[in-house]
Amino acid sequence: MTKFGIITTVLALFAAPAHADIVWTGAVSGDIFDEANWDLSGSTVTVIDPNVSIDDNILIVNAAATVEIPNTGGGQVRFQIGNGYTLTIDASVVSSLQNDGVGGASGASPGPNVLVTNGGSFNPYFISNHTALDISSGCSATFSGGANPINGSAVNLTAGAILAFLDETPTDYINQHLNKTTVDGAPAVVDGNISVVSDGASGCIVSVISPVTSYCTGDQGTCPCGNENDGSNGSAGCANGAGPGGGALSVSGSTSIAAGDLALAIQGALPSQPCLFFQGNNAVNGGNGVTFGDGLRCAGGAVVRLQVRFADGSGDAQTTLDIPAAGGCMVGDTKRYQGWYRDPNFSLCGTSFNLSNGVELDWGP
Repeated sequence: MTKFGIITTVLALFAAPAHADIVWTGAVSGDIFDEANWDLSGSTVTVIDPNVSIDDNILIVNAAATVEIPNTGGGQVRFQIGNGYTLTIDASVVSSLQNDGVGGASGASPGPNVLVTNGGSFNPYFISNHTALDISSGCSATFSGGANPINGSAVNLTAGAILAFLDETPTDYINQHLNKTTVDGAPAVVDGNISVVSDGASGCIVSVISPVTSYCTGDQGTCPCGNENDGSNGSAGCANGAGPGGGALSVSGSTSIAAGDLALAIQGALPSQPCLFFQGNNAVNGGNGVTFGDGLRCAGGAVVRLQVRFADGSGDAQTTLDIPAAGGCMVGDTKRYQGWYRDPNFSLCGTSFNLSNGVELDWGP
């Protein structure tokens, strides 16, 4: 089993306070080093001090206020977790106040684990000494340190997770931390399974590229007048007057809202005819679509008309606008897209218009 597989197992075991050895209460303050803020009754640990290993599993859940890693005046300090133990940040925020962080003891191997789950947020200056950080969907980790904030450690991302750096440019991240990052245990690949964009200042944002799924294709025996496509244009809508392959909708670019570089493209529409690209919240009829013109309407619910583009002489058209901005998309939204085009002269069913297949995707940071 991989280390992150072990982390997942540990998370299941320590999902409730009753199963943790040390539990945050925040009874007197937000100071992570004040023992009065912890329930230590289930542990042999009695001291929570900077740079002193805590040899038990630790749970911070539903903290009412930010849990702070303060600078104690003795230089850079660590909230230090014992080798192989786990800190779970569950629906809580943990932040360092200055240039401090979380890690294992010097020379520790394999080191501690940090799990961020259920909307939690982890904001250290650094992690160090073989710390394995796992960021779940809907959670974030923001490193304020520069130079090498992921120091001898590793980060695993899940779709919908946000990894950010305040003092590491995209180039810095790629050069220093890309090889320390995985996506669901697989190596991170820029523009493959992750997107890396500038935060507009001196930092960057790393997010998982959502897979784009084609659905509602016109080869399932559901086209209005028996005009199923023949598969020659890949995943496509019903056959049209331009050919038996139908209009095929595809996506290029990333699913990053910050990047805004995703484009919708249709191939196999009618040359020189207009095509409307639109967005919907739902996959109509369970993703099978309903009859509409010579094709199937696949995307519906709070429909947004994005852009009209005229197909070129080959029947190809592509959007040129910022789609998530035009569609009012937010991080974590699942949206469906489709192309609706005119077929005035050779309409197979006589309605003079047709549609592409649908595509669906999840928007990331």
